[in-house]
Amino acid sequence: MSRVTNPYDGKPLLQVWEREVEGRRHRVELYGPNARRIRWLVDGNDVGHRTTVGEKETLTAAGVGRLVVRMSFLGAPRRASVTPEGSTTLGGVDLVPEPGSKAEQYAERMLAHPRLHTARETLGAAGGVLLPLLLAFVVSRIAVAVPWPDIPWPDIPWPDIPSIPWPALPSIPWPDLPAPPAWVREALHAARYVAPVVVAYVVARLEITRRRRLRAERATQDGDVSGTGRK
Repeated sequence: MSRVTNPYDGKPLLQVWEREVEGRRHRVELYGPNARRIRWLVDGNDVGHRTTVGEKETLTAAGVGRLVVRMSFLGAPRRASVTPEGSTTLGGVDLVPEPGSKAEQYAERMLAHPRLHTARETLGAAGGVLLPLLLAFVVSRIAVAVPWPDIPWPDIPWPDIPSIPWPALPSIPWPDLPAPPAWVREALHAARYVAPVVVAYVVARLEITRRRRLRAERATQDGDVSGTGRK
């Protein structure tokens, strides 16, 4: 851990998440111009920073835990979650996005229109499955329709390579297994197309649940501060 100067000094700060987790203050910063530069601070100490090109990046710090930052395909900030070292919390603890930031606006839109968000994510996964099939069909049709020229390739006199007399290996008497029913084969064939869509639907619903839980926790904390004076 160190309080060194910001390695991304001079880059635009696009997103900030903050929250106290198990008595330690976490702050995550995303720097631009395309929100791919991550800086993780704990109690004011720089415990990790990284430049990435992916949509999900994981940082670990000894004695602190693990940070997961998620972004969109184009680099828009989505979520930052921390799993303290030794914690068994599934998925970590979500940090709170800065008020008015892009991550907070995204979360508010998601909670305001949960069905639209779920449908968008599910249709996106379906498009990811169907688009390669459609492109393969179009390419195959073009390949058949285009009158490709008949190129007279020269006949190369390759030398005769003698075959290697491999020893005959004993055959293993494998048992004849019964073939699965036709409906099982069809179900397995369809599963590779259906599974990504189902996974996208489940992930979208889980994400909405996480956002609702974070909003409820923030509302509870705000109520404690305004109602009892406790921080």
